[in-house]
Amino acid sequence: MRVYALAVALTLAVEVPLAALLAATRPRHRGAVDAALLNLVTHPLAYLAIQRWAAPFAAVELAVAIAEALGYCLVTRLGWRRALVVSLVCNIATGTLSWLPL
Repeated sequence: MRVYALAVALTLAVEVPLAALLAATRPRHRGAVDAALLNLVTHPLAYLAIQRWAAPFAAVELAVAIAEALGYCLVTRLGWRRALVVSLVCNIATGTLSWLPL
């Protein structure tokens, strides 16, 4: 449980401010709140898929990026391209950091 708490904390610490900057919503906190909520939905599912079902990391990250981009479109009201860019940049950042030894 400690490892998961650290993983979700790292994800939120990186993706929330990054999404807030990249989404450029008004007010800016809208992108941050939406990023936090989207990650609180997708992160546990991704972690479960990788840890319990041994799903390939890259496939899970791609599925999460697509799901979050859809969320940015529907919830944050970003256009599809911008939502996809925000989601991909955020998930590439945290996906890369997840390989660092903790």
